[in-house]
Amino acid sequence: MLFDQPGTFTATATLGGMTLGSMVVNVAYVDFAGPVACQVGYKREKGVEVYGPLDQIFFTSKNPNLEVSVKTNTSYGVRLYLKPTSRTEPVIVQARLGSINGPVLAEQRIDAFDIDYSPITHIGVPSVSVCERFLPGAGRPDRWPGQIPARAAAVVW
Repeated sequence: MLFDQPGTFTATATLGGMTLGSMVVNVAYVDFAGPVACQVGYKREKGVEVYGPLDQIFFTSKNPNLEVSVKTNTSYGVRLYLKPTSRTEPVIVQARLGSINGPVLAEQRIDAFDIDYSPITHIGVPSVSVCERFLPGAGRPDRWPGQIPARAAAVVW
């Protein structure tokens, strides 16, 4: 039997026209629509498309450096909260079938980043020059008619 579409199906075993048994098969597909970037220490919302039985899909982190929780179910799947706690690689979110320890349906690497807000302690300016140039468009009494002065500072490092 081929299950090429997500959904809930009943597989029935027969022998000689007699039904021997049946079982429910949940076929699911999860699309994280990556790449996904999250700032370390901040919670980010991420929409995830889920095809199949939503109540059978569980989201978790592959390792302890990512906090994962479901914010809400949506018409297309779920909205997750993702919060990386460090940039230690790899940071990976997983979708699992049946339980938090079930088989992995999909996983997505999270590009964890942080922003360095440390203050700048020294700025060296070896050379600063100011130049004056005249642009056409307006006059100045002591300049050529039709010219206006414009000042621009240029920093040379």
